[in-house]
Amino acid sequence: MSLTDSAKKFKDYTKIGIGIVALYYLFILFVIPRSQDILDKLTVNKDPPNPAYGALDPLKFTRKPINDPPPRYTLNTKDGRLPRKIPNKMPVYKIKPPSFSFQAGKEGLDDAKFLGFRQDELVTDLKADVYKWRSLTSGGVLTIDTKTRTLTLETDLYGKFIEYKVGSINEESAVKFAKDLFNKLGRTDDLYNSGKQTVFLGRYIGNNLSDTRNLTEAQVARVDLFRSINNYQIVGPDPSKGLLSAVLRNPVRVESPFNYPKIEAYYWEIDPDPTATYPIITVEAAWDQVQQGNGIITNITPKGANSFEPYFKTKVESILIDNIYLAYYETPEYISHLQPIYIFAGKYTTRNTEGGDITLYYPAVSGEYTKSPESSE
Repeated sequence: MSLTDSAKKFKDYTKIGIGIVALYYLFILFVIPRSQDILDKLTVNKDPPNPAYGALDPLKFTRKPINDPPPRYTLNTKDGRLPRKIPNKMPVYKIKPPSFSFQAGKEGLDDAKFLGFRQDELVTDLKADVYKWRSLTSGGVLTIDTKTRTLTLETDLYGKFIEYKVGSINEESAVKFAKDLFNKLGRTDDLYNSGKQTVFLGRYIGNNLSDTRNLTEAQVARVDLFRSINNYQIVGPDPSKGLLSAVLRNPVRVESPFNYPKIEAYYWEIDPDPTATYPIITVEAAWDQVQQGNGIITNITPKGANSFEPYFKTKVESILIDNIYLAYYETPEYISHLQPIYIFAGKYTTRNTEGGDITLYYPAVSGEYTKSPESSE
């Protein structure tokens, strides 16, 4: 075979190879996605939504404040595209309303005793719906609503390092202590017990608590419990914080207000068998609203932030959205239905800072089936 013939065949094979590669990318980028769009349109009406609960209550989000001006939004997913496998409808679940109990008052007193609060530290009347204690030992304030069973305990931990032994807790034991706590308080369920947890270990530096990864230094832990339903995560007003949350130590056997110095327990029972499905807006529509500044920024975590300190107003110049998915939303206050939302998660950048993580929410149920969302500062 001559060199001329070999060169000609090489060119022919090269053209064929280029053609195959071009066809491959044509199918991947255009034919398959468009075929999926056509298939979705053909099948959408075969199993239509069943909005049996009627118009849903507006969702109330808690917006994290940021400094002006408004940030810029950029889609930064792995393939540079919006996700395609988004359903056109989602179940909506009923949340059972709080039920009246003649034992509510006694249960509140029992919970307070377990948490180390004495009856002579009660600062409200037992005839009230909300009981409140102030510990003479720790200074902590325990509040229990006997109607809704919400429970909060807030203790100023500044300078209380003597109460928390160094090297006494790790991530695994912290999760166990937290689960035991909420089971003892009767504010948990199978969804929480099988759900995920986040743990931040803390140590004292001077008089203040700070994060640590060194087990030999750990004195306390912040544990947040989360639950999911049918493989969809359930989130609260801040996706980084569970509606069951506690700062705790390795508890001593004696009932002490220092065992669990900080608790937030907002527990609502979900009916796991939905009878209604609602139309979901497209991810394109949700992303368009976010780009217009209508998404709700619900979490901002600057790089190196202290997990034991509150959020401080932050400047956000640019937001890179890495991940978009559906989840369900619940709040510390009772709402009648568990509704789906879009979550936009990613990173933020600001000049002369290291930036950090950021999350936004946007309602997923089609607007004709719910009122406009409300937000609170």
